[in-house]
Amino acid sequence: MISSQPKSVFEYWTHALAYIPTKDISFYVKSMKSFFNEPSTWYSEVQKPELSKLIRRIKAEGPVTMRDMDDSIEGKKNDWWISAKPSKKVLQFGFYSGKLTISERIGMLKKYELFDRHFNFQKKLAIPNETARINYLIDRSLKSQGVVSLESICHLNNSDKKSVFKTLEQRVKSHQLVPLALENSANWKHWTRPELLEAPGPEISDDHAFLLSPFDPLVLQRKRSQAILEYNHIFEAYVPQKKRKFGYFTLPVLIGDQIVAGIDLKTDRQNSKLIVQSWHWFQKKNKTHHKLIEKALHDFEKFQLDWRTS
Repeated sequence: MISSQPKSVFEYWTHALAYIPTKDISFYVKSMKSFFNEPSTWYSEVQKPELSKLIRRIKAEGPVTMRDMDDSIEGKKNDWWISAKPSKKVLQFGFYSGKLTISERIGMLKKYELFDRHFNFQKKLAIPNETARINYLIDRSLKSQGVVSLESICHLNNSDKKSVFKTLEQRVKSHQLVPLALENSANWKHWTRPELLEAPGPEISDDHAFLLSPFDPLVLQRKRSQAILEYNHIFEAYVPQKKRKFGYFTLPVLIGDQIVAGIDLKTDRQNSKLIVQSWHWFQKKNKTHHKLIEKALHDFEKFQLDWRTS
């Protein structure tokens, strides 16, 4: 069971669905309001009176899950990401528009609660001005990436590129940032904080293997990972099975500063074990790396199974 108590984080969309510090929540209010007023085509069929009805129900009865929704359509769903219940879109529309929030997870099951009630907001959140919001986007990226580009800051967010670039240039003039040229990315501009260049470089340890999620910022942006790691990860969950080369949900394996392998895993819940469905070496196989990855797999298996039974 995962709960957001003491409500220090909330779930929302960044480069993917992510946990975000609640102290930053005001920077997402504009996106929530924009989604409510102009939803994506995927949610265009959702009627706002449907959402209002759901909000009244949650207000009276408390948080709900998909299992509490009694609507369904005949036949099987065609894809794993499509629910057989139309009400799922109403729940998600409420989530992305900031009317609802995910207050708790029980395994893969989400509980949806009223946004304001969950966080105990007594008044409307103030929306930061555009200057503050753009600087937040830049600072968030600098904190997580160290070296940033316009593309990495504005991943899936082309509308802010012009404002972000202007602010980056202003920060260079005020000596808050310095421009960089990466050897494998000569056509892209990059920036970092000057103190990062002045500080001694960290030692890169190669005595531990890290199993990365395909959604990890280190590998999600393929041009960035190609420039920095010389690795281009292809997420094949959306690729037809016959055309997959590495596997449905292959995890890149990082050792030192290189992606050395990719492993497709599956949890066998009935027998309480982790199954390696495929193992692909991207670097020359060696015994040391193999032992490190085996240890990482055992640790990951323990984490997966302990989490599911706790």
